[in-house]
Amino acid sequence: SKSILPSIGKVSIHMYAYMVVFSAVLNIANVIPQEVKLGAKRLADFFTKPLMCMCGIGIAFTDLGEFIKVLNFSTVFVCFMVVLGAIIGAGLVDMLFGFNFVESAMTAGLCMANRGGTGDLQVLGAGKRMNLMSYAQISSRIGGAIILLLASVVFAYFR
Repeated sequence: SKSILPSIGKVSIHMYAYMVVFSAVLNIANVIPQEVKLGAKRLADFFTKPLMCMCGIGIAFTDLGEFIKVLNFSTVFVCFMVVLGAIIGAGLVDMLFGFNFVESAMTAGLCMANRGGTGDLQVLGAGKRMNLMSYAQISSRIGGAIILLLASVVFAYFR
């Protein structure tokens, strides 16, 4: 429940971010049995195969009324800066390790700051790089939680 999970100052952290962080820590600590990891992978594969279905679900569950209600200059500016920072940061850091700037900016940057699976489809489809879907999914889950935490802090203090 939300009341069990702590907040930082006046920033309420989304439960999804906690789930991703806890899952990553348990996986790194090797607490999760291999059978459970394989089962989770099979389940993820089952749900991510029909890519167009994911796109349709993303569109169907987008509440445009809520989107328009929060659309103002400061929200657009903060979102733009988060996305720009994710693109430039991911691209430049990955170049230090010999990766392609554009592919790194797309998978580690844009896929980290988008709407998850639906956003991954849109980013990779537009860039004609669907072969990077597995990297985009990792970025969406772990990086998305990081962006969610950062955006929560920024929006809490600059609203």
